[in-house]
Amino acid sequence: MKPKSIRRKVFKWTGLLTLLLLMVVFLLSGWWKFSVTWVRIPSVNLAGDFADTKWVQVSDGQIWFIRVTKKSEFVRDDVTWYVYSMNSPQWRIWGSYKKYVNVAHLGNDVWTEWCTDLCVPLWIPVCLVGLPTVVAWYRDRRFPPENCQACNYNLTGNTSGICPECGCATKA
Repeated sequence: MKPKSIRRKVFKWTGLLTLLLLMVVFLLSGWWKFSVTWVRIPSVNLAGDFADTKWVQVSDGQIWFIRVTKKSEFVRDDVTWYVYSMNSPQWRIWGSYKKYVNVAHLGNDVWTEWCTDLCVPLWIPVCLVGLPTVVAWYRDRRFPPENCQACNYNLTGNTSGICPECGCATKA
């Protein structure tokens, strides 16, 4: 087998499995919410003790990437997982991007969070993976041996060795 055909097969099957996984995640995200949070406090920070929190959530047919930077006296290094169900299925089709600052007064202290939210609807990665995968499967299709391999014209009974439809040379 040629290396090009091996790469093509790996691309086709990897794309198909990724597409199926994304579609399953998309469908399940209507009923279930899955969330992972990473909190990291740098050991040396000259600007003060700030924690960097990264949060990824899959729900409502969307994937959320959220980053929050805040004072570290209220947080610790941690990784947290959440999975819980919702009452009724719902899917949203539009994404969003926003940056904002939350300020809270806790006694004499001022608590400030700098937030960045990026929401990507799951249909976007499904399309980005699905389109090249469909094209790869379509271009690599096989025609029956009695048909022309260029145009799929049925050559049963043809003895000339030339396809009458496209003019390509074929086996007689």
